[in-house]
Amino acid sequence: MKVGLRELHAFLTKTLPPRVLRHYKKFEILNETDLQFYVTRHLRNFLRHDDEKGRLEIHGCLSCRDSKSSTKTFPDVIVMHRGRPWVVIELKESSRVRTLTAAEEREKIHRQRHTLKAKHGYLMYIGRWGRHRVLRGRKGPYGFWFFEVPIVLERSGMSKEAIRQFQATFR
Repeated sequence: MKVGLRELHAFLTKTLPPRVLRHYKKFEILNETDLQFYVTRHLRNFLRHDDEKGRLEIHGCLSCRDSKSSTKTFPDVIVMHRGRPWVVIELKESSRVRTLTAAEEREKIHRQRHTLKAKHGYLMYIGRWGRHRVLRGRKGPYGFWFFEVPIVLERSGMSKEAIRQFQATFR
């Protein structure tokens, strides 16, 4: 199977969240570094199915510099296509992701996308509380390239009492 943007988008928005949530419920994800490890691991396994070996590679916390300026960016996860940045993924772990935090991360992804000339940017956050996406309304200039992927216990159908027990154990 040839992995393109469509297949990668489907994996990141539909297949990956339940897998990451399973690790979170088992207390295997306790911070953003653990989240980065599991996202990178599942992405590597998915990209292994690509027909053309070596065409796609994944890096975590790679320092990238714009050739025209001295600006450095540090995306959490980056998918490279033939040695060039293709998809930028920012990760967040919090009990509840606030709108202000999500907006700041979206701006950060926007800057990284222009600096690295990536095709898509994803904000993937894992948390305990929240039913909907944090960034509501029209996407505006972030239109077809920015995607928000919430992985939330409350959204997964867990009861409020079960989430409170989970949170007490999590601390």
